[in-house]
Amino acid sequence: MKVYKASIPRKDIEALPENEIIFFIQACRILNDINILHKTTTISNKTVGSEVERKAQNSQSLFFLMLLTGKLFEGWDLLKKSFFGSKLSKKYENQLPKDAQNSLRDLKNYFGKKGNLIKKVRNKIAFHYDSEEILEQIKKLPQDEDLEIYLTQYQGNCFYYIPNVLLINAIIDWSGISDPLQAIDRFFAEVTSVARWYINFLNHCLQNIAEKNVNWELKELDIQDPPAINDVVLPYFIGKPEKRESEDRNNKAV
Repeated sequence: MKVYKASIPRKDIEALPENEIIFFIQACRILNDINILHKTTTISNKTVGSEVERKAQNSQSLFFLMLLTGKLFEGWDLLKKSFFGSKLSKKYENQLPKDAQNSLRDLKNYFGKKGNLIKKVRNKIAFHYDSEEILEQIKKLPQDEDLEIYLTQYQGNCFYYIPNVLLINAIIDWSGISDPLQAIDRFFAEVTSVARWYINFLNHCLQNIAEKNVNWELKELDIQDPPAINDVVLPYFIGKPEKRESEDRNNKAV
């Protein structure tokens, strides 16, 4: 895989107007956050092993998906302040390529809707432990529903499935779709679509700002044989670390 390292002199960054410096750095950060969380959501969402392993994998994937949801919501707040509020939109929006303008239009339309799932998930469950929502979802469970906790001798491998059931049911309610699989698929598709719009729009913004104000110095690097994302799994359950040979020798010498 070819990677191109762009070295930007500090003096070029500092020569930008203050509002462009702030937006440039913020855009870089949110792009990093989106890329990392999107990948960890994907590599956690794998059907592997036994029933409890699958449940744990799905719970882990949902955790990362909710973190990504929160970042996307905060990203819109960032755009309102640092792109529209700072008047950068007047300077750069019409200079962007058509597909980047379309992505920004899609973001405006999405976050302009009161009932979007990202807003509900972020405000209720992504970063909050809403007591009213907990009680409401428990009341909706069937009387014969069994709620599960899985315990192991290592605390880090214990798995508490009860809240995950309530989180999924809340998302199903907000999606307006009765079929659980379809509801979760809709949520996943909604989040990944919004992430894609951000990536397309912000990358073009960075490129536009840089081309007008910054001298890019590109150096080609090579990443040797990165694994295919289909081959990468982030397991929930993990074993104890193996002792290194040096540690074994030291233990024997004592």
